[in-house]
Amino acid sequence: MHTTYSPSLKHEDLISLSEAAAFYEHRSGHRPSSSTVFRHARRGVKARTGERIRLEHLRIGGRIFTSREAIERFWNELAEADAVHFAATN
Repeated sequence: MHTTYSPSLKHEDLISLSEAAAFYEHRSGHRPSSSTVFRHARRGVKARTGERIRLEHLRIGGRIFTSREAIERFWNELAEADAVHFAATN
């Protein structure tokens, strides 16, 4: 089960969704809109295994925050789920 909130977020430097979009660009070379990052946090991304992976986030007041570490975990979980799928199909 993947939760959208992790206690570790309390100990990480929080960034806004627009800052998260800039971090995506820094790491992947492509800058998504902040609404894409919001979608990753709220609805998640469906991995090849059918599992839904969500970006950990924290709502403070009316704003949503995540962290660079949470984004890295999100990408790693998605890659691991896809690797499991492809290993099972080969």
